[in-house]
Amino acid sequence: MPHPNLIFILTFTLLLLPHDVLNQSKPFTPQEMRDARLEALKWNNIFRKWHNGTPTMTLNDELNDAAQQRAEYFISGKPIPTTIGENVYKRLKERRAWFDAKNETEGAVKTWYFELCTVKKFPFGEAGKFRQVVWSDSVKLGIGVARNPSDSEVVVVGHYFPHGNTKGQFKKKVGKLRCRKDVICNGNISQEHVDEHTCRGGINSPSTWLPHLVVVVTTYYIIRTT
Repeated sequence: MPHPNLIFILTFTLLLLPHDVLNQSKPFTPQEMRDARLEALKWNNIFRKWHNGTPTMTLNDELNDAAQQRAEYFISGKPIPTTIGENVYKRLKERRAWFDAKNETEGAVKTWYFELCTVKKFPFGEAGKFRQVVWSDSVKLGIGVARNPSDSEVVVVGHYFPHGNTKGQFKKKVGKLRCRKDVICNGNISQEHVDEHTCRGGINSPSTWLPHLVVVVTTYYIIRTT
């Protein structure tokens, strides 16, 4: 049964949308949308596994519907504020090819997550999209994908519930990275698993740095006693 607060928020959001502009995008097929949403869910959960104490997400039909209408509205007109946790990705087509909804959602989630690599002090800074992807309380996900009639622009919208990015809770709600940030941002990590092997020595655990510390301390002791 949907959360009562979620129903109220989604109803309020959808009522504010001007429905006369929502049919101006070129729709993807139902199968394309199913594949795109599953791809987005997969990548959100992959990235959430890279953070300690972060539960997996599930797709939510009501959030999917709201995110889809938001995506269509971004294509058709000026967006309005929403109280749902929201990430937005826009891309213009660079060559003569059709947009693939599944590829676009993968690219969107990766873009949102790797915003992490633009900030100096984890998990602070201008990285709201990254934080929303891995916010520990946000366990329900909705995805919308829309393109304009000329197929030259695509928009992906992610709706997250409960919403993240609450000030004062960044450290509490964004789990510690299981790998060092530089390892992740340099691409030295597998897509689906984070362990001592895939981190290639960059895991955030004593098993990595403790042997080196022992060597340093032992060397220092030998030098002092000789």
